[in-house]
Amino acid sequence: MSRRQGYRTHAAECLRLAEIVNSPEVRTILITMAHGWYRLAQDDMQGERSAASWHLRKAAADPAEPDLRTA
Repeated sequence: MSRRQGYRTHAAECLRLAEIVNSPEVRTILITMAHGWYRLAQDDMQGERSAASWHLRKAAADPAEPDLRTA
């Protein structure tokens, strides 16, 4: 099972549980979790699409972060 399939499985399980719980608070939490798992699956899919065209480049130094090599 791929990571993306695992995320979708978790999302489906959260929705299945949300259908059977009696507590509105728990239902809300489960639906929110399902959305989170779904977004992870979408992000994983986007990452696979962009990985082929992604090139490593040296990032410009962030002035807010100290250079620990010379500190």
